[in-house]
Amino acid sequence: MVKMRKNVLILALVIVGVMILMILGSGGSVNGESGGGSVVGKVSNTFGSSLGRDIDGDGDNDSAVILSNIAGDGNDYGNSIAIDGSGRIYVTGSSRNVNGNDDAYVIRLNKDGSIDSSFGSGGKVILKDIA
Repeated sequence: MVKMRKNVLILALVIVGVMILMILGSGGSVNGESGGGSVVGKVSNTFGSSLGRDIDGDGDNDSAVILSNIAGDGNDYGNSIAIDGSGRIYVTGSSRNVNGNDDAYVIRLNKDGSIDSSFGSGGKVILKDIA
């Protein structure tokens, strides 16, 4: 079990090859091919509760990279996900900032789910105060 505060994004889940999971909640998109796939959305969780991550149905929590507060202090939302020909993973979404506005972001991950720090600033590009 993973203990979280709130507004947590699950970005990478490695089972066979790479599968990206960015939610166990509402909305988002699905992208994939035979033997793998990706899901994007949002997670909100209360501190002290647990979030199960059993994706393959074997009863164990599957490993995942968990990120929160991507661009600000509020809710993080994943909107879309894509994997390029080199296996790098692009995740787009929005995050509520400290001013109460939304920031748009693009994050690039390596095939293993780690953040690709050579992309943008520390692996992400953020467009401030878009809404």
